[in-house]
Amino acid sequence: MSAESSPPRSALASLPLLLAALLGLLALAACNSSRKPGHVSGDEPDPVIVHKEITCRSERILDEITRLALSKQGYPGARGLEQDLSIETLWQNHLGTRKGEGYRQQAIVRYKPLGDDRYELGVRVKRQKNQSIVRPTDLSYAEWEWVDDDE
Repeated sequence: MSAESSPPRSALASLPLLLAALLGLLALAACNSSRKPGHVSGDEPDPVIVHKEITCRSERILDEITRLALSKQGYPGARGLEQDLSIETLWQNHLGTRKGEGYRQQAIVRYKPLGDDRYELGVRVKRQKNQSIVRPTDLSYAEWEWVDDDE
């Protein structure tokens, strides 16, 4: 057997170590990829809804005031009151530079007619935090986790 066709003894001796390191890296990659970007983990917490009674002459005014208030608070996509007198915004994103610093919120506003131009207003703000370690400032890599509603 010539020296060119057989691997050196030192390479054969380090082969098990190299295989162990490779298997360790594969296991680490499998653990890290168990959460897919955009995935929401955990169970949605019990809703915290703040209630208040208000007076307003018309549903059109309720609609305009609600959309204006949500817009001023930075909530995107508040389209208008639905048939059930509710508005659900799109998610408002706040990205952080570290795991757990970034979060997103979604507002849900509901009105219940009480008669005589009175309404019961109910507001819920859902909240999730970003648990991404790899790229916490990139929304496409976010790994959302439910947290208690914002009051």
